[in-house]
Amino acid sequence: MLNKIKIPVWIVITVLLICSTLTTYVAQQAIKHYSFSAWLDGRIKPAATPFAQQAQQHLSAPFHLFDAFSTLVVSVPNVSPEQLDFWVKQQITNTPEIMVASLAAYSTNNARLQHIYSAGTAEKYQQDSYQQTLLSMLHKSQQQQGVVSKRLDNTTLLLGKKVHLANAEWFFLSEIDLNLLKLPLIKAHPQTKLNFALQAFDKQKMQLINWHFGKLHTDKNQIQITLESSYFDITLSAEPTATFLPKWQAPEVSKLIGITILATLLLTLLLLLIWYQQRQQKVTSQLLQEQNHTIHQQLTSAKESIKRNSRFAIINDMAPIAAAEISPAVSQAIKAVSSLEERTINLKNKLTDGRVTKSLVGSYLDNATKLTRASSSQLLIAAEATYTLEQFASDLKQDTLRNINLQLHTAAITSIYKKSNQHKKVKFIENLPGDLEISAYSGSLTHAICVVLNNSIEHGFSGKPDGIVMIEAFKSKDKQSIQMRIEDNGNGIDDDTLNKIFATESIDTHSGLHLAQQIISDKLNGKIEVSSKLGRFTRVNLTLPITENKN
Repeated sequence: MLNKIKIPVWIVITVLLICSTLTTYVAQQAIKHYSFSAWLDGRIKPAATPFAQQAQQHLSAPFHLFDAFSTLVVSVPNVSPEQLDFWVKQQITNTPEIMVASLAAYSTNNARLQHIYSAGTAEKYQQDSYQQTLLSMLHKSQQQQGVVSKRLDNTTLLLGKKVHLANAEWFFLSEIDLNLLKLPLIKAHPQTKLNFALQAFDKQKMQLINWHFGKLHTDKNQIQITLESSYFDITLSAEPTATFLPKWQAPEVSKLIGITILATLLLTLLLLLIWYQQRQQKVTSQLLQEQNHTIHQQLTSAKESIKRNSRFAIINDMAPIAAAEISPAVSQAIKAVSSLEERTINLKNKLTDGRVTKSLVGSYLDNATKLTRASSSQLLIAAEATYTLEQFASDLKQDTLRNINLQLHTAAITSIYKKSNQHKKVKFIENLPGDLEISAYSGSLTHAICVVLNNSIEHGFSGKPDGIVMIEAFKSKDKQSIQMRIEDNGNGIDDDTLNKIFATESIDTHSGLHLAQQIISDKLNGKIEVSSKLGRFTRVNLTLPITENKN
């Protein structure tokens, strides 16, 4: 069935394969993006200490050492320089993140700055050339509580802290070599072209560190992590590149990419099958719609044919009735004219012989008058029967929309039934007001009434010597419709038949109440109801709008 598809299948497959390739590429980039994030914060196992955590540990170590040093000096006022040297060496040995220590302690009692201890590069601040820097840090620590920091240049960071007690005051100083802090982070940096930046800010938003590992080209698709501590805030920004692939994660990435490609191909196949199935369903649906349309047209044509045949059957039934009335009338008129002709010839002969008397002429004239009247009466009967049949047939054939006097229209229909020898034992009782008019299709109205009357006469009175058909009509309370009732005292209808009376069309078009329902509903915009009591009566109620009718 692929030849019925308008779009070539190879085009669909090509488009799906292109989509599959693009999906694979996007998935690979997403996996690498995830790899960057995993390298920074260690979300994929197995992994070493996450880089972000390493950065925070290495940068925080000098601050922790500085805090511990100040706490020790304050809590043990009589500690000796030798003891402090021993403590510093222990901290360097026991803390992997600390390579060297540069610490100094000063007493600030009586507003005098007195050196107590110093180690490492902090010893140089006893020199006069560094006094201004020392005093600047002292002044800054007096304005802020806790550890204060100041960046001297790209490689040096100073920490300061002022401690107040009831009987003593201290100032502590530490110098940090930023290159020594950066060295372990360089070692932790993967040997790839991963570009990232590390920035640190103190609590006053002053920049302490601004390191770049490679060059960040754009802010698009960057991974950014912010870490907070009691001393500073760290911001890590990484830029994804296609060459980044940590060794510890390469198998995981390959596996995920393989799974993604397989899943995409399976999805492509599934989409192709769904598309093909939907296409077939659409074609099948169109074929079914065309078949249903054809069947509907055939059914409509069959219904119209049934209605048309039913009308012709009614005309064929009525024609002999009218002919039976016309023929005797014409025959009687011919006899009267023949008799008059014979009498006229006799009178002419007597005039020739001179035997005409006054009494003879008077007798001739009396007879001529009687014969003329008889002939005229019979010809009028024949003319009325002919006109009634012609009007009856015209209504059924043309079915024109016109104003109809319901009393006269019903009387014209029943008059034909009354004149039939077959229906002479059926008595028609009509109770319709003379001013009851309706705008309707005359042929459809005639057809519906005849179908109901035929049903009463042929089925209601089957096996009965006589019967009564009562026809009455009146306007509804809202004056918008006419209620017409046709009731007979015939055999009636049993409940089972009555419940299914409109279910299927009757083969007998003379008694098909289903046909009457179609005519009244489709053409007259009305409705029909049937009630019956077996052995007693059958009542047909027609509700017809006075003005509204369907075309």
